[in-house]
Amino acid sequence: MGLSEQQTQTVKSKPMVELQAKEFLSVREVAKLLNSSKDTIYALIRKGTINAVNLGAHQTKIKRSEIDKLFNQEQVVAMIKEVKVIPLKIKDCYSMGEAIRISGMSEKALYSAIKRNNISKFQEGKFVYVSKADIHNLTNTTLKDSNL
Repeated sequence: MGLSEQQTQTVKSKPMVELQAKEFLSVREVAKLLNSSKDTIYALIRKGTINAVNLGAHQTKIKRSEIDKLFNQEQVVAMIKEVKVIPLKIKDCYSMGEAIRISGMSEKALYSAIKRNNISKFQEGKFVYVSKADIHNLTNTTLKDSNL
């Protein structure tokens, strides 16, 4: 019984060992290797997390080293250390109402521009604030140009 179970495990693990040995993998093979779906792998490719080459219809290939990079902890730690968050003070910020008046944009347009340009905002009480400098950079104006 134990021998049979061992043989079954050997047969089951053989495809995985072959995948780990290949230098170039298909999306399906990467999904199998990472125990995820093909859609997840395609999403990672679109985001740029994994680099891939499209050789034609249904011929997307991913280099094995790309998969290994996903799990390179030193790289992840280095990326986290690079991000420094400087807290904003309310005196250095406009409320969204003030930002709308200064920018001359509609509320929706301003929120879209803030999101598109990765401008940080924060909520204090019932007001949402955004950095004065970021608003002026966004609208190409100076602090002296504003009426506030």
